[in-house]
Amino acid sequence: GMVANLGLDEQRNFVGFLAAVGEGDGRDAGRFVIQWSAAQTCVSAEAQAAFVEAMAAFFATDCRGYGTEVDLGHVLRGVLTIVRIHQVRVDVNYATLVMNALCLDGLANSILPEYNVLDAAKPLLRAYARWQKLAKGAGFKLFLPLARRVKERTDRRIYRQIMQAQDLAAGSFNDVRVGGGGGLREVEREATESLHAWRQLGGASGLRRRRSGPAARASASRG
Repeated sequence: GMVANLGLDEQRNFVGFLAAVGEGDGRDAGRFVIQWSAAQTCVSAEAQAAFVEAMAAFFATDCRGYGTEVDLGHVLRGVLTIVRIHQVRVDVNYATLVMNALCLDGLANSILPEYNVLDAAKPLLRAYARWQKLAKGAGFKLFLPLARRVKERTDRRIYRQIMQAQDLAAGSFNDVRVGGGGGLREVEREATESLHAWRQLGGASGLRRRRSGPAARASASRG
């Protein structure tokens, strides 16, 4: 797998970016991305301001934060596009983290599409944003076990909701197949009646007349 060893600044810049994504704050996310390289090529105030505003515009339409069905993979790909357009340098560790996040989101979508990775991470990201400045990050480490328990409880609730929705959908489908069997029989009965009426109006005799034409005589002569 792809592994990145992160220093404290890298942890702060990447997790801070994810927290900004969760809050739908494009400007804050853009400011974190600018910190993704120690040798940044986007250095002028004007260039950085243009990049941050482009991020804000993108987030305004495609990333409104928790509870708005944010597609994390789509957001990360959009951020990479803006990075390329504005020639913002990204160091290898951050690129690895973005690729890992894309893989994680894609895996979650393929296994359980109803599960939103960003929404599920809300307890941890909110706790980080609130406590990471306390005692130079020691506050977040202190409250991390609690945040993890909150996330586990949130995951269980989300899972129950997904299972209930799937059971409801399956029950509705079974109602159509079993309870709605009369409906299917009704459609079959109506089709039979329509065919009978069509025959009474001469439809069947018309077919017979057409069969008694030249094609039928040719068939008879061949026999």
